[in-house]
Amino acid sequence: MFSEESLQNSTLQRFVQQVTTFTLSYYVRVDYSAYMDFEASCFDFEIKQIYDYTDRNLLKKSLNLEQRNCNNFDAFSAKPMFGTNLIFIIVLATISLTLTIKYFLDISKMYKVIRTKYIERENELKSNAENFKLSLRKIKTKNEKYIARMSESIKKQ
Repeated sequence: MFSEESLQNSTLQRFVQQVTTFTLSYYVRVDYSAYMDFEASCFDFEIKQIYDYTDRNLLKKSLNLEQRNCNNFDAFSAKPMFGTNLIFIIVLATISLTLTIKYFLDISKMYKVIRTKYIERENELKSNAENFKLSLRKIKTKNEKYIARMSESIKKQ
C-alpha cells in the first residue's frame, strides 16, 4: 500500500481520499506482580487514538484511555505459598482475637476485684469514722462530767 508503486499509480492517493476515519488501538499491560503481591499491581490500559477526516479542512484527533485492574487471581492463587500463607493468616487472626477477648475479660475481673476492695475499704473507713465519733462523744461527756464536778467542788470551797 505505501510503496513506490502505489505512489506512481495513484492507488495511495485514492485510498487517502476514501479514508474518513481511522483508529489506532494499543493494549498495554503494566505488571508489577513480580515486585508486589497486591491485586492492584497489574493494570490493563487500552489506548485509542481516533483520527477523523470527515471534514477535509479539519483534523479531529481524540485519545481514549481506559484503565482496569488485571484479572489475575488465578495466577495469584496458583503461587506455591498462597494456601499456606492464607492458613497462617487465619490462625494468627484467630489467636489475636482470642487474646484480645481474654485481655478484656481479665480487665473486667481485675476491675471487679479492685471495686470490691474499694467498697470494703470505704465501709471500713466509715465504721472507723463512726467509732471515732462515738469515742469523741464519750470523751466529751466525760469532760463535761469532770468540768461539772470540778465546778461543784470549787463552789463548795
